[in-house]
Amino acid sequence: MSEAVFNYSAIVLAGGRSTRMGVDKASVRVGGRRLLDRVLSVLADLFDDVVVVGRGPDALAPAGVRFVEDETPGLGPLGGLHTGLGVIRNPRALTVGCDMPFLTAEVVHELLEQDGAADATVAHLEGRAQPLLAVYARRVRPTVARLLASNDRSLMALLRTLNVHYVDIQAHSRACLSINTPEDLRQAEHILELEERQPAERSEPT
Repeated sequence: MSEAVFNYSAIVLAGGRSTRMGVDKASVRVGGRRLLDRVLSVLADLFDDVVVVGRGPDALAPAGVRFVEDETPGLGPLGGLHTGLGVIRNPRALTVGCDMPFLTAEVVHELLEQDGAADATVAHLEGRAQPLLAVYARRVRPTVARLLASNDRSLMALLRTLNVHYVDIQAHSRACLSINTPEDLRQAEHILELEERQPAERSEPT
């Protein structure tokens, strides 16, 4: 499931204020690795055009990753999406947050395999749309711009204006876990600790 993807770009939104975390989420470490590095380690192997919106150049970034400043800082992920859609090299882009430590190639392929001609293909989990795990067509950028000029600048407002195909990702539910609070960070660390412990327990002699 790690084959490269062609004719798609990837956008990583990393320009949030991180008010609930109190620090820049992209630089927060989970299991000893930065959140941004975890996301890029998946995307850089799949896409030859990866755009990170909202951060300055990073000397540690994998090859093929471009960093661009958010054109509309302070307007949330919708603003970051507007910036990203303006610089991608392909007509459609997988879009994710920088704070998703359990993103996998499997869930990326699940979305792309079911992507079609809709304006957006969006992950759906337990009755809720996941607009930060989605494929957006570059052509929706004017719609994004109109919403940025309105009073409702949410990604959910964007989805209400688009033709959207939803993909159930119950089998990959953990991929949607995002780190917004210190409690989320503790939960992610706990999950990683359990994963590390299980192989060791299986290998112990009985």
